[in-house]
Amino acid sequence: MRVLVSTAGGKEPVFSSDGRELFYRQGTALAAVPIAAGPALQVGKSEVLFDGPYQADVAGHPAYDVAPDGKRFLMIRNENAGKIDLHVVLNLGEELKARVPRR
Repeated sequence: MRVLVSTAGGKEPVFSSDGRELFYRQGTALAAVPIAAGPALQVGKSEVLFDGPYQADVAGHPAYDVAPDGKRFLMIRNENAGKIDLHVVLNLGEELKARVPRR
């Protein structure tokens, strides 16, 4: 059985440790929706918890985790979202010889 949780889409779903809440990413925001199991699955109203430049999913797995109390989250902040620094070192061997003292 399929139940609509969000009309705005979502990805990276993670259940709370007690199974009563479903967390998911909605763009750059983290949202939560209460879930109640019973004869019929009941889904509450979705709420955005916070928004920010956090790492998106990694190889199809959520890039965050939820503490057992459901109130704290572990996420990687992208300080330079969209920017990549690339350092190229030419002649690495010669560079090391110049920087490392000989014994």
